Amino acid sequence: MKSQHEPCFAVVGHPNKGKSSIVATLARDDSIAIARQSGTTTAAASYRYENAGGHYCLVDTPGFQRPHAVLAWLRQQESGAHRRAETVARFVEDPDCQQRFPDETALLRPLVAGAAILYVVDGSVPYSPEYEAEMEILRWSGRPSMGLINPIDGDGHVQAWQQALQQYFRVVQRFDPMEPRLDAQARLLQTFALLQPEWETSLQAIADALLLEAQGTRQQAARILARWLGEATALRHCQQAVDRDLAESLRPVVQARYRQQLVAAEQQVFQQLLAVFRFRQTAMEGEALHWPGELLDATEWKLWGLNRNQLYTAAATAGAGTGALVDMALLGHSFMMGALVGGLAGLGSAWWGAGRLENLRMSALAGGRWEVCAGPIRDRNFPFVLLARFGWLYRQLSHRTHARRGSIPIQTPDWARVLEALPGNERKALFEACEKLSRQKTVDQLHDLLMPVLQAFAQWEPEGSKRD
Repeated sequence: MKSQHEPCFAVVGHPNKGKSSIVATLARDDSIAIARQSGTTTAAASYRYENAGGHYCLVDTPGFQRPHAVLAWLRQQESGAHRRAETVARFVEDPDCQQRFPDETALLRPLVAGAAILYVVDGSVPYSPEYEAEMEILRWSGRPSMGLINPIDGDGHVQAWQQALQQYFRVVQRFDPMEPRLDAQARLLQTFALLQPEWETSLQAIADALLLEAQGTRQQAARILARWLGEATALRHCQQAVDRDLAESLRPVVQARYRQQLVAAEQQVFQQLLAVFRFRQTAMEGEALHWPGELLDATEWKLWGLNRNQLYTAAATAGAGTGALVDMALLGHSFMMGALVGGLAGLGSAWWGAGRLENLRMSALAGGRWEVCAGPIRDRNFPFVLLARFGWLYRQLSHRTHARRGSIPIQTPDWARVLEALPGNERKALFEACEKLSRQKTVDQLHDLLMPVLQAFAQWEPEGSKRD
């Protein structure tokens, strides 16, 4: 028997009504098998969700197959309403029932062990009295219960289902496992706490932590991104040779290894971000995710970086900011020439540097030896390209529940709209930070600066896009 202080929910219902989707979303586990056809779940499986507030378990169960026959068996054994829960327990343990009704014994077993009930129906299909035998069996168990209406293909019949479910369940809620709303999940737990007082403290603590998780996730992502920007913009690969000719032959090798290091590092960063959102099985598609060789061609950067005008503005803003510090140091006697020269210098550097992506070079060392180095990339657009690729994945994951299957499509962000979402001071701070990064300089508290940038990516919507 489960401890009464350990919340556990059995997700039950008719086949193919989205039970596994509900479990995947509430457990935040994308490894749970989900399919549109019936019979995907053939045995009860338990999953654990844990956050800073506590934990609960969810049991994904097979669908009812012969509820009318099961209800008939229960009624034959009935010896009074006060013994109905015992009758259900005898049904679950009866060897003959286990053989005749394997799905029903599997789905009722967690209830006998102390789990509460989340009964799932599809709000996009009409209500039918055939479901009443299922709901009556669940009522016999005596466990606290809630009806969940899953609008798989729309809300066309939600009202009829609400009226019917209210005859059997004290609480009925519409819950869409495809909507990435942590507040809806928290509200479900808070509501259930009223049905099971023994779990109230635990469920409320979990719900409170869930509501704070979005902010915590963004903080973790910002720290990963800040570390990645610093590492990638400073990355270099060098190899020494005994003479100039050998060094010349090493140029393509050094270049290839440098690219490989960038590829591996970015893929690791993406995996870290997936883990922050608790995604472990999510497939990603598209060459751009694997950092192909052509990414080090300026034409590829048009998809991810700032366009020429935006880059000039960023460089001019960052350059002007530096020049303004000079003006302040001279107490204004430069007649603002520092800001003007700084802005023009930024523009010039962005213009000439926009097409020079790699920094492959050879240099002579003492003793006649030579060294070949690739990186770091000094182009001013490089930090923006890195940020956009990370921001794209951050947006996709923040808009995705663990019940959704399939790969994540490539959608290159519209930098104009992302930048417009930032207040002027935050936009200027971003430009200055990226300017420093492109010159391999440290940016203090970079993760704090990136928090509103990631928020802007999360709020960005592609034109004409539908819900992910």
